[in-house]
Amino acid sequence: LVLPGEEIFFIAGEKIPFSFDTLVARYERRKIKTLYFHPSLLPLEYNPERMRWIREEIKPAPLNTDPHPILPFFSMWRWNMEYPFLFRYLFPFLLRLPYLLLFLPLLFFIKRGIFFPVLCMGVWGITIEMLSLLSLQSRAGWVYHLAGLAISSFMLGIAGGEISGERRNLSIKLPFAISLLISLSFPFLLKLSLPPPLFLFLVNFGAGFSVGMLYPLAVKKLGGRTVGAGIIYGADLLGGALASFLTSLFLFSIYGAWKVLFLSGIYLLLPFLMLY
Repeated sequence: LVLPGEEIFFIAGEKIPFSFDTLVARYERRKIKTLYFHPSLLPLEYNPERMRWIREEIKPAPLNTDPHPILPFFSMWRWNMEYPFLFRYLFPFLLRLPYLLLFLPLLFFIKRGIFFPVLCMGVWGITIEMLSLLSLQSRAGWVYHLAGLAISSFMLGIAGGEISGERRNLSIKLPFAISLLISLSFPFLLKLSLPPPLFLFLVNFGAGFSVGMLYPLAVKKLGGRTVGAGIIYGADLLGGALASFLTSLFLFSIYGAWKVLFLSGIYLLLPFLMLY
């Protein structure tokens, strides 16, 4: 209850229903003088219907936390209400994305090629890069110049992975196994409170290393055909473009860091099982 006047007073309690005797005692103890209110009005102001309305209005809502910043989600929800033609199909799809994972086993019936696994690796690699920046931003409050470190570490990892994959006769499953290991260790590295540059370097170098190692191994799987190299590169870029758009603008706010990390791990596990 707000009491108007030259000074504004707030009358409140920790829970509903309020103790009127306690509120009146506090009101009198503070010697509040106002022409617009008298303690005898309290029972009238807090009648059962108004109490019911208050309970409905202040029911528990999700909290805005560092791993799951919900404020951008509500901002997008408002845009969806004001301009539904912009997100008419995209927003409902993103909200149902976890349920669509139930249909992923159907991909086992698709002809086993290399395009889909590389696409999944591209999605995962950029998702890890975006999550490392967004998670660090939410915990440290700044990234700025460290964004360049994340990108350079990722590119350095790609170079190292390509060299390793080209010079050794490795299984094509190895990059996916390394990626799954990085996904599992990501939360622990974040909780270790490592220096931000070290955290970004370890996570992004490892992600880039997995992506880079997959390139030569995928080309070898196609029999070394040069025409296949363009397809592999295009699949990786397509996956990265989709992941960077969806993760930064939608998924991080809707699901939070850990659920997005889990979703990206699912898209790694399936091609890992598909490849032979």
